[in-house]
Amino acid sequence: LQPEKAKDLGFGKNKSPLAKLFYGFRRSSPPGKRWLIPGTSEGKGMYEAAREWGLKFHNGDFDYQSDKVWWDHVVQAEVQDDDTGSTKPNPFSITVEEGSTTISGSKFEEQQDENDELYPGKKTHIFNKQYDLSELLNEKPISLTVMKYWPEAGSFPPIIFDGKSSTKFDVYVNQSHPLFRDFADGFEDLLLMELASKFYERTYNIDEFTVTRIYYELKKKYAGDTMLSVDNLVLSAKTLIKDIQNFLAIKRGGEQLKAIPVLTIEEQENLKRSYLQIENSSLNSIDDIISTTEYLKYMDLKHVFKFASQFPELLFDNHFFNLPFSTIDSKLIRESQLDQYNGFLNDVKWFIYELSEYSDEVVQKNKSLIVRNKYSLELLNERRS
Repeated sequence: LQPEKAKDLGFGKNKSPLAKLFYGFRRSSPPGKRWLIPGTSEGKGMYEAAREWGLKFHNGDFDYQSDKVWWDHVVQAEVQDDDTGSTKPNPFSITVEEGSTTISGSKFEEQQDENDELYPGKKTHIFNKQYDLSELLNEKPISLTVMKYWPEAGSFPPIIFDGKSSTKFDVYVNQSHPLFRDFADGFEDLLLMELASKFYERTYNIDEFTVTRIYYELKKKYAGDTMLSVDNLVLSAKTLIKDIQNFLAIKRGGEQLKAIPVLTIEEQENLKRSYLQIENSSLNSIDDIISTTEYLKYMDLKHVFKFASQFPELLFDNHFFNLPFSTIDSKLIRESQLDQYNGFLNDVKWFIYELSEYSDEVVQKNKSLIVRNKYSLELLNERRS
């Protein structure tokens, strides 16, 4: 328990259970509720004053026979908001610069030593973010500094929350944990789960605001695009196909097609009807108009899927999608890739024409299929040129 003496004698760091307990309870910073350390409203520790209060207690001073003075200054040390709505920096807080593990503050060496003692290893900054559910929970926002973490030794959980105050945490994403090796979902959901438990510890209405309810609210506000919202998925799918339609009909509208598309009787009637509504004139023959991609602006979205499978060279190879097709030398590989791309588009089509018609009960029973098809939609959106 005397690290400097141990170091002088050639011993390594003491990692016994008793030593870990000692490291956890010997903190002198940061001031605030997390470690019950009194401080000023600027976040500076009142160490000399605390010793004086102790002497007054032992001397029988009436005002210091309870912990009221101590607690009042613990509360005072919490991060305060000024009149402008900004947050006063706590001089004991950690500031991690992007791509590094630089720590600043008036207690730099002490804080760095404590961090290394508790969580030794390499740390790389990912992001800083504030999570605010104050309108819902009537609690202060929680600020996180999130870092990738490679422990030197020992066993640590996948997500580590290291409290700097009741509203500020350093979060270590343990890259050595098997969870991140065996599962490809990333750490974001785990972070929100842990964060939900922190908010839950602070709320008084635990019957209404359970951990799962708080997790849902965090997910909805800060990771809504990852939720299985039927309306959002259908809208995203329609937007993608409409963008393809506009790209082909407008940006490449005057381009001559290598072959004349084959339209069914129903498609021909739909084309003539749309042409009449848009151009306010009748279309007697469709032969001239379907020789270029411009005709697609008169067609429905369902036909766009059909067109994409017949003329893939107009969409891939960095035209609309950054996916190779014509540039692939092998005919066998090229056809295999086209089957895969058409599969992605069919998944998108499923959102528009099937999922949109499902009842809530059917949606619940098809969650696995929704998740599977969602990956196709995400991949195509990510590969847009």
